[in-house]
Amino acid sequence: MPKSKRLNRRGRRPSLKVAARQAGRIQKALESLVADLEGLEDRLLRLEELMEASRKAEMAKARARGRTNAKGIRGKGPNVRDVAYSILSRRRRPMTIQDLAKQVLKTKKGSAGENFIQNLGAALARDPRFLRVERGTYGIRR
Repeated sequence: MPKSKRLNRRGRRPSLKVAARQAGRIQKALESLVADLEGLEDRLLRLEELMEASRKAEMAKARARGRTNAKGIRGKGPNVRDVAYSILSRRRRPMTIQDLAKQVLKTKKGSAGENFIQNLGAALARDPRFLRVERGTYGIRR
């Protein structure tokens, strides 16, 4: 097997003393890298534990929100625009915003705030599925 062809600055092969010194430096650097890697692995494990705890806490919050907010106008189920669209598509004719708001609340089985009719009108005006037939009256685009 051929010997190493590495040469020093003077064109000679390095002595065993120099090679041993270089090997010692390399070994110390390697030991330092291994220690750093072990520290990083410990930090990664702690981070994973924290992430899992955070995920569990978020899931618990979501479950709690789902239980406490099941009856109001907000919460589970379709939003008010989707409900209004289904009501108008079944009726096949335009409705006043007051009648539509009553039907939406009845369908959603909830109560609403003071300005629900105005808010519903604003939401329908922004939605491209709805057409304002006249003041306070909305239909659907066909």
